[in-house]
Amino acid sequence: MPFSRRRAVPALLLVLGTATAAAQTGWLDQFGKLDGNGDGIIDLNEYQAGARAAFAPLDSDRDGWITLYEMRASLDPNTGGAGADGLARTRMAAMDLNHDNLISEGEYVAFADQSIETYDKDGDGRLTRQDFQAR
Repeated sequence: MPFSRRRAVPALLLVLGTATAAAQTGWLDQFGKLDGNGDGIIDLNEYQAGARAAFAPLDSDRDGWITLYEMRASLDPNTGGAGADGLARTRMAAMDLNHDNLISEGEYVAFADQSIETYDKDGDGRLTRQDFQAR
């Protein structure tokens, strides 16, 4: 499925955690969490490490897969529009590359990888605080 800008924000929010967590701590605090070595730059390895770290709590039974139930449980039940169930189904469909109704860590990281280019304003393959502030 081709990548679109509409999918970029959900992909980054998945890496950062929930939208609620991002709102509570602020984008720059989230930047600091992804910037593993504290150099002020998030490279692809750090971004992927953030995605893997975000995957772990979603896989509540620790079997290596995120199910629809686990995805739905991670969402605020007061989500507007389609609600948590609709949003969970939408996210599952977007991330499930092999269409087995399960999300592996690899699929989760691949989905998150798609968003980095949207945030990388100068195209150097790295994210800076300025890239985050532009959001």
